[in-house]
Amino acid sequence: RYIEACRLRPMTPLVTVVMPCRNEQDHIADCLRSLLDSDYPPDRPEFMIFDGQSKDRTPEILAECAKEDPRMKVIANSAKIRPVGLDLGLAEATGEIITRADAHTCASLPSCCAPKTQTLSGANSQPGKVTA
Repeated sequence: RYIEACRLRPMTPLVTVVMPCRNEQDHIADCLRSLLDSDYPPDRPEFMIFDGQSKDRTPEILAECAKEDPRMKVIANSAKIRPVGLDLGLAEATGEIITRADAHTCASLPSCCAPKTQTLSGANSQPGKVTA
């Protein structure tokens, strides 16, 4: 059974991309497109976007993107500040690897998570989680 379980387990780790944002209408679509269109196996990433109550078109752009791609989850960050968005992301992430991205980032997986990974430690850490 152990050998069978090992054979069935995907070799590519599940990656959670955590992105806090606020008022990023000029950059968010390109950022998301670069992450969503990466070469990483499409069933292995999840994208958690924490919108800090944007006053521009960011919420509409995020809603459109989430409607088109179920891997993307848009979550409200009522505190409006980046550290809270990151903390929310760490608490909700399900990936074996957790990485963060900024709304100005244009990167693809795995390039944004492959280098410099480290095991999480501290109050918000979860056993077995890795952050990049």
